[in-house]
Amino acid sequence: MAITPRTVLSQPISFTVFSLASIGLVAVLGIILGAQRSQPAQPPAYSAPLVMPAPTHSVTRLSYHSPEPPCDLTAPERQWSAAKWVRHLDCMEARSYPNRVLLGEANKAISRVGLKPALALRKSDYLKAIAPLEQQIDFLRSAVNGLGVVEGKLVHRLRRALVWRAKESDLDEIRSLEDLSSRLPTPAREDLCEVRQTDIWTQFLIGETLESPGIEDGSNSILRSVADQSVQRAIRTYIALDCIDQIHEGERESLAELAGVAIAAEASNGHSGQSTLLRKMAASYQILNIPEFCRQAVPANIDLRQTCEKRVGDELYLAR
Repeated sequence: MAITPRTVLSQPISFTVFSLASIGLVAVLGIILGAQRSQPAQPPAYSAPLVMPAPTHSVTRLSYHSPEPPCDLTAPERQWSAAKWVRHLDCMEARSYPNRVLLGEANKAISRVGLKPALALRKSDYLKAIAPLEQQIDFLRSAVNGLGVVEGKLVHRLRRALVWRAKESDLDEIRSLEDLSSRLPTPAREDLCEVRQTDIWTQFLIGETLESPGIEDGSNSILRSVADQSVQRAIRTYIALDCIDQIHEGERESLAELAGVAIAAEASNGHSGQSTLLRKMAASYQILNIPEFCRQAVPANIDLRQTCEKRVGDELYLAR
């Protein structure tokens, strides 16, 4: 006969057996659980030590597979204004698209709506990240001459790129751009320090080109002294703007700018190895790839890049 709740309750013997079995099962479970609680807790065992993954460039590729909606705006591309193209580029930058992709989009924007100041600045940003200096100069020169309006940031970027190339044949153009810059509104605070650092290297470059190797009557030493005084004045202007405070930001580009100022100061005041700025920098930061760092700090064709590498390397060694 099948046992149902009704038959269990109606037959005393079966009910007694059922009750005893239930009590026994509960007792066994209680013993097992009690034994487990009496054992001390053990930390989880890891099969491998915790290792931070090495940084890779795959982050920039993830944007292509992002579940987020695309950066395209609602209207067709042919109807976009320059402002909409800038918003499109803002969206792509926020999702870490590679600079080569961003450059392609900037070129597409310029082909659709023409060269506009905002788009020229974006293209300049992307070229600076991936293109040779010569290509940057070619674009900046065409933008400054072809916009029909004076965009102060583009003027400064062209002057800085020419100073960084440091060719004597560029000196007239550098001076012309410097004169033009002086008649433009004062740059924003975040750009002003870089502008003043460019002034320092402009004066240094002028001093280098003033010297004539064939003259032996002492004129070179006079010219060098005058040039060094101009560099020192530019450095004092830079310091007066509290640009040295950028050392606390820890950004590589800002640190390279400061290192360049320190190297120029040592070279123009005759006190090589005395820069407290380089010492503070080395005490606070570990500079990787010193040659590349000094290429950011010192213009080409000025015989101070090797000096920069030695000075930065020495200070890092002493700070260890």
